[in-house]
Amino acid sequence: MGKALIAMSGGVDSSVAAFLTKEKGFDIAGVTLKMFGNELIGAAGESTCCSTSDVEDAESVCRRLGVPFYVFNFADKFEKEVVQRFVRAYEEGRTPNPCIDCNRYLKFGALFQRMEELGYDYIVTGHYARVEKVPDEGRCLCAGTELCAGTELCAGIEVEPGRYLLKKALDPKKDQSYVLYSLTQEQLSHVMFPLGGMDKAETRRIAEEQGFINARKHDSQDICFVPDGDYTSFIGRYTGKEYEHGDFVDEEGNVLGEHKGLIKYTIGQRKGLGLALPAPLYVCSKDMEKNQVVLAPNERLFKRTLEAADFNWIAFDEPEKPFRAAVRARYSQKEAPAVITPLGSGRVRVDFDEPVRAITSGQAAVVYDGDIVIGGGTII
Repeated sequence: MGKALIAMSGGVDSSVAAFLTKEKGFDIAGVTLKMFGNELIGAAGESTCCSTSDVEDAESVCRRLGVPFYVFNFADKFEKEVVQRFVRAYEEGRTPNPCIDCNRYLKFGALFQRMEELGYDYIVTGHYARVEKVPDEGRCLCAGTELCAGTELCAGIEVEPGRYLLKKALDPKKDQSYVLYSLTQEQLSHVMFPLGGMDKAETRRIAEEQGFINARKHDSQDICFVPDGDYTSFIGRYTGKEYEHGDFVDEEGNVLGEHKGLIKYTIGQRKGLGLALPAPLYVCSKDMEKNQVVLAPNERLFKRTLEAADFNWIAFDEPEKPFRAAVRARYSQKEAPAVITPLGSGRVRVDFDEPVRAITSGQAAVVYDGDIVIGGGTII
């Protein structure tokens, strides 16, 4: 069957992924990625995804499975490619999703390279998503969908035989395909997601049947290196900077009060402004040059268009003309129907049928055809 490295966080998902992969006959080894150096551990605390207790839980599962367990030190890589990008994005007025960078540069970047160096064939993770290889006859990606079939914007794109597709998990509540859009064809050909066809209840049932120590362990909800969710305090501790206060203003430029640093605010935010206002106002934009946070009523947050850069095409190469699909502009949002126009140089424009709330620079725009991920990029 081949050899597989199991990326193990110490949680129940990756533990069950390891068990299922071994059951299929693969020669497996578990590996936990050490993401934090001492300084970051001190800033983040022990309740992170690679704390001492998490490493012990992952090692316990590997002992129970009778397979080797390793810890790879990727702390320098994590700080450079995830933490520093996260901090820089906030300082530049964007709102990043560091899980996407962690997948791109660590789990399917540095670990993928280590997989090749050690002579393994696959990386396995506990992500809820699926990988499918297109059969020999190929298929038209958009044929038969309500979004574009029979319209002048049907791309009519034939997905070539042998291409790998990234697909949503069968359980929509657990689907993580959004944060995996950066996967390349080479990576997809060496990646397995055993949990993609399962729900969380089934995952926990298997873990309990196998006597795993983490069968009832809670899922992590926050960014791993900011477990308390206080991003701005983390950034301040990390950089040692005091971020300049400035003005809250309305769309006409009228001063409404004082903000406590641009990094503290994101598009669509209402809570935590510290203002007594006659009517609800939300963060609509940030003016980096004037150091101002612009507030506006909720209806001003809805926009029809976005542009995304560094776009990674998965289902097919960049097409020559616009096509219709569905686009998710935030992890927690539903997809919305839109026209996607390739602009070249890794950029696309998305024109939604109906306005979408709180489109935010730094987040990802991920394009779907049903349960298939066409590709994705960073909103600019």
